[in-house]
Formats: sequence, C-alpha cells, structure tokens
Amino acid sequence: MVGFNILCLYFSNHSLFEGVYLTLLSLLVLCTLYGYNDYCDRYKDLNNPKKNKVFCQLIIQNSRLYLIQNIILSTVCILFVAYLDSLFTLYIILALYAVNIFYSKKAKQTPLLDVLIVGIWGGLYVSIVGQQEWRLFIIAGLTTAIAHFFQIMTDEKTDAQNNVNTSAVFLKENSFVLLFLFCLLLGATVYQYIGIWWAQGAILPLISFLYSKHIYLSWYLARIYFVLLWIKLLILVYGNV
Repeated sequence: MVGFNILCLYFSNHSLFEGVYLTLLSLLVLCTLYGYNDYCDRYKDLNNPKKNKVFCQLIIQNSRLYLIQNIILSTVCILFVAYLDSLFTLYIILALYAVNIFYSKKAKQTPLLDVLIVGIWGGLYVSIVGQQEWRLFIIAGLTTAIAHFFQIMTDEKTDAQNNVNTSAVFLKENSFVLLFLFCLLLGATVYQYIGIWWAQGAILPLISFLYSKHIYLSWYLARIYFVLLWIKLLILVYGNV
C-alpha cells in the first residue's frame, strides 16, 4: 500500500516537500493502523506460526503502554495534518482510523464484511496522497480486498483454531466463489475505466488459483497485475507518461 502511495505521489507531480511529507505520513499512519490491529490480536497471534511470538509477548506484557503509544502517534498524525490545513487529508485519516477500529473490533470476525471493510480501508489509504478521484479509490479498494482475501486464505487453519470466523474460514473449500465475485467486479470496473484488454487481467488470480490451488503463486501474480494496473490508472488520471 505504501508503494501505491509513492507511485501516486510520483505521477501527481507533488513538490519535494509534499512528496517527503506525504510519504512519511503514509508510513506513520500505516504503522499505527497495523499497530492497533496487533494490539487487538495480541492473544490470538500467539497461536499463529506466521507471527513473532516474542513481539506478541511484549505487547501482552506492556499492553497499556503499547496502546497509549499508538494513540499518541495517531494523534500526532491527525494534528500534523490539521496544522498544515489539509482538510481533505484530515477527513480521510479520521475515516481511516474509524474503519480500522471497526475492522479490528468487529468486522474481522464477520464473513464477507471483513473483506469489504478492508477494501474500503485500501481505498481510503491511497486517498491520503491522492485527489478526490473515485477511480483511484475504487480500484485501490478492490485490489486491496482481493489481496486481503488471499492473505486470510493462508491463515484459514490458524483462524479456525482461534475461532476467528473470517470469510475464508466460513467458505472453506468454496473460497473461490468470493474470489470470483471480487475479480469479476474488478474486471467490470477496469473495463469501464480503462478497457477490455486491462480488464481481462482481473481473472488471472482466479485462473491461477483454480488450476494450481497454490495461494501464494496466485497472490504474487495478482500483485504484479495490480501494480501494472495502478500505473496505467495513474497515467490516465494525471496525464503523465
């Protein structure tokens, strides 16, 4: 997601100061977002082999301090944006924090809603550095939702053991149905904004998953397509080649 924002800053021709400021802001906001999610999942992550157990133990042992630090850093982001008189960015960050809290506390354990909320999260995140441009918001949201679905598919067994009812846990072997729906929606959106040739790439992750049954391979192919698609979209939006 930070890479999407850096590409957006490059194509939108921000000044050097704006570019550095918005890049640092994107990084700090992302750290606080993931930091809060790690705080909410600190006990469940102990049983996740993909997580650093030492880090989880540190959060548990210093949970109050960790949360206070996260709140302070989040407040610094909000006040800094308010000081620079960027109302649009301020509203986006406030909405992003609200969505992140809702996801971490509620939506993460609600099938379908978990993927939808993360899609909104992704659209808001790229809007930190972008214009009030619906094409950027929608494409970023859909690609983020698909990427998140691949991620929760890799965590299906661990989430099931921790009683976290994600979309992947709920659907199990029928996960391809939801993946198909999001890829179809992405393809229809890309077709409307860019054209048929780019739209066909939206089914690449689905085809790879159906034939190979390899989640990581399909996820990597999806990422390559998403980056190329994002660059093409930025050229159309900002007019740079």
